[in-house]
Amino acid sequence: MGGGGGEAAAPAESSTPATTESAAPAETAAATAPAPVESTPALPEPVAPWVEAAERRKKIPFWAVPVLAALPLWVVIYALTLDAPTPTEPGPLELGAEVFATNCSGCHGSSGGGAGAVPALTGDNATPKVFPSPADQIRWVSLGTAGYQAAGVETYGEGDPRPVGGNGTMPGWMDSLSAEELMAVVLHEREGLNDETFDAAAWQEDFEETLSELLPADKVAEYVAVLDEWAADPPA
Repeated sequence: MGGGGGEAAAPAESSTPATTESAAPAETAAATAPAPVESTPALPEPVAPWVEAAERRKKIPFWAVPVLAALPLWVVIYALTLDAPTPTEPGPLELGAEVFATNCSGCHGSSGGGAGAVPALTGDNATPKVFPSPADQIRWVSLGTAGYQAAGVETYGEGDPRPVGGNGTMPGWMDSLSAEELMAVVLHEREGLNDETFDAAAWQEDFEETLSELLPADKVAEYVAVLDEWAADPPA
């Protein structure tokens, strides 16, 4: 019995090494198998430069929209609150001084003192004394010696009439000066060279009637229009 049992157990002992030998190659294969390769993520598509610049640009804040919408209205309101611009054209007194310096001072002197046979416009011959009526002086300056002689008028002035042509020749300025310039120089001779202060009522007294005696109607209308402006906004 002992011998038979030993022979029968021999195959069982030989099966163990077979199992070990078959498992070894599997473990080696598993150990040497390469690791799975991870996939590389796709790169993003390039952004156009102008798109990138637009994305970086600061956006207008929401509160600025109503402000910009109201801006034109604010400009109008602001403009209406500004003072009137300072006039660039000279006033009547400044204009009269310029006209006198350019056209009259050569004979009457820069200060109206006269020269030689040309009468002065100040002192004993002060313009307001010779021509108490401004309209009479405007008529004389407009026509001059030749104009008075053509109209058959022999004297000029009211307080103490002078003979026409007795003290030199007075040019007529009606066609050389505008209505504004001629009346401005008369104003300068009365107020700038003398001490008279502009009085609208004194100028308007018989103004149109006096001028209409010798001057054409269109010129009379121009002088009247200038005087109306001065009456509304007196020269200062």
